[in-house]
Amino acid sequence: MRVLLLLVLFIAYPIQAETLPPGPFPTAECLDCHQEKTPDIVEAWRTGPHRTPVAATGCVTCHGDLHAGAAARARRPQTCIGCHGGPNAPAVRSYSTSKHGVIATIEGDQYDLSKRLADANYRAPSCAYCHFYDGGHGAAMTTIDACYDCHSPRYANTLFEAGRRGIDVGLLKVQEAEEAVADWRRQGKLTAQEGKELDALLRTMRDGPLTSLRLGTAHQSPDYQWWFGQAALDGALLRIKARLSRIIREKALKER
Repeated sequence: MRVLLLLVLFIAYPIQAETLPPGPFPTAECLDCHQEKTPDIVEAWRTGPHRTPVAATGCVTCHGDLHAGAAARARRPQTCIGCHGGPNAPAVRSYSTSKHGVIATIEGDQYDLSKRLADANYRAPSCAYCHFYDGGHGAAMTTIDACYDCHSPRYANTLFEAGRRGIDVGLLKVQEAEEAVADWRRQGKLTAQEGKELDALLRTMRDGPLTSLRLGTAHQSPDYQWWFGQAALDGALLRIKARLSRIIREKALKER
């Protein structure tokens, strides 16, 4: 009878977890405490991209300086967008224009961001769902395991393989442009100024459409995969070839 009474009391009045101090906290205090309680997370943050001076400077940048709601604040897309160039940056736009991004934008207010990502009610993934899928703080590229939460392995694997092939094609276009410029430079057909101009066009090709292609593939955004990616790479390659041809024609006219 006594055991039964204790069981009833335990169910009615469960043991409360340790009450967390409310804050506010500076990043240094977060690190001192979590170095003991969650050292793996601290180490992942220290060695990850968010530790760099040009990125987030500490825990409070993403989580805020209060314990209450700290996890939910870090899981909001707006938290990521603020540091990643704003709503019009390619990294943000390539996600927001994808099917996942459109659904998350429409339904995001209904998501319970206080839950662990693995237990959340997301119909479409947010930034945090994919980039912090394993619960760590390394902000790595998503693993295909995150896709398996909603999609069949065959479907997800097919998309991954198609994405890899698409990026390979994009790299071949950049390689073709680089080799064309390098070949004419080896033959001594380019002045120093012409070489600088063509090098600038190559950098624009790599930093613009090739980056868009990679972002569009990662975020499954058709616009960034095709219009801002493959089609833009085609245009950049043609412009570089056209500039090389014009240089040769101008030299030939001067030699007449």
